[in-house]
Amino acid sequence: ASLVKDWDTGCLVMGHCPDSFAQRLDVLLRHPDLRDSMGQAALRYARGLTWGAVAREMLALYAKLQDTPCVAAGDRA
Repeated sequence: ASLVKDWDTGCLVMGHCPDSFAQRLDVLLRHPDLRDSMGQAALRYARGLTWGAVAREMLALYAKLQDTPCVAAGDRA
């Protein structure tokens, strides 16, 4: 999982690829409206990352995992 949502709250670049990084940076430099909207989206997303929100997500995950059967490594068919 990533905190960055590609082209929404930021740009994702695979690995250490300078060409991909340069292409994305070029787009952002040439489109200030896109830059601004991504910055605002990132700020809204970050403001939602409160301890309460994180705790609710963790509780939901634990509840989901409780309903998922667990198979021990030695029990695989």
